[in-house]
Amino acid sequence: MVRTGLSRMLYMSKYGELPVIPKAVADYMKDCKNPTNSAFHSTLYEAFGELFAASQDVEHWIEHNSDVFARAWLDGYQVEEDK
Repeated sequence: MVRTGLSRMLYMSKYGELPVIPKAVADYMKDCKNPTNSAFHSTLYEAFGELFAASQDVEHWIEHNSDVFARAWLDGYQVEEDK
């Protein structure tokens, strides 16, 4: 999810490059932002708790990179290249 046009230019002038996040985190974020999935996922999450939580790796990354995650959520992101 990369911003385009004027919003991208304004973002770049203020922050520089978009944050780079792991593909698993990008997939999780995309899934969470999908309005069709959000009500369904929240119902399942409440019903089954940890069973439907994000993978431990994704949770760990978000927990230790909360500022980057917040910027990516709000402003867009680049997906980390495979190593």
